[in-house]
Amino acid sequence: MPAEVQRRRTNKPAPTGDAPLPTLTVDDIRHEGTAALIARGAAYAAEYAQIEHKPEMLVRNIAVVNVALRRQHGDMRGRTKAYREDMAQVYRAAGIGTNVVDRMQQAVRYHVGNILRDELSEEELRELDLHTSSPLDRARDARAVTSALASAERVSSQAVKVPTPKSRKTRKGTVDEPATLPEIPVRATADHLRLVNAAKSIVSQLSPDVIDDAMTDGQRAKLHEELGEIQDAIRVLRRHTKPRRSDA
Repeated sequence: MPAEVQRRRTNKPAPTGDAPLPTLTVDDIRHEGTAALIARGAAYAAEYAQIEHKPEMLVRNIAVVNVALRRQHGDMRGRTKAYREDMAQVYRAAGIGTNVVDRMQQAVRYHVGNILRDELSEEELRELDLHTSSPLDRARDARAVTSALASAERVSSQAVKVPTPKSRKTRKGTVDEPATLPEIPVRATADHLRLVNAAKSIVSQLSPDVIDDAMTDGQRAKLHEELGEIQDAIRVLRRHTKPRRSDA
């Protein structure tokens, strides 16, 4: 059995100067027999199972240290020079490369955002000019919006197209005649319910907080205009959905 595989199976640390994990190619292990290959694969799988959740846990713990240092400095936004120097010392003391630090800091910032929302009240967050929703909540909201838009696009593309009304001339001018019933596919009725459900799902993603706190005056004006057009279209459609009196 290769020494590197034996070491991993016994959880012995890598010798000084050795890479923690070699990047293999098929040629590197072409000479190994079936038993050796199985042992190698099993050793890698076992080691992966041991470390699978450690990176995220360690990064979150670094974020907890980050927030604790902010509290000590009375700087929950993390802007003071003293706080920044202390956090820089954390990474310097770890003795890790700049590229690793940059990737780690991105992950740490995500967890810091979530921890701050757990530690501070909404009033405190607003006083610090911070979002009251956490990065995790915003990610969920973004996924919900993407899902709603994708669903609406799918429903719209699959919906049966209802024939366009035909025009005819009369003494009073040109009028539109509704499509006759035989021309409207039965599936169109179910499609209409799916379409309105998709539209409702999209509208439900619009947040008053975003409109009030994040949009510019120009964006709010544009949204107001678009919502007005939607409201007009709904008003027209609702004239046709009112309960009808029985002909009897």
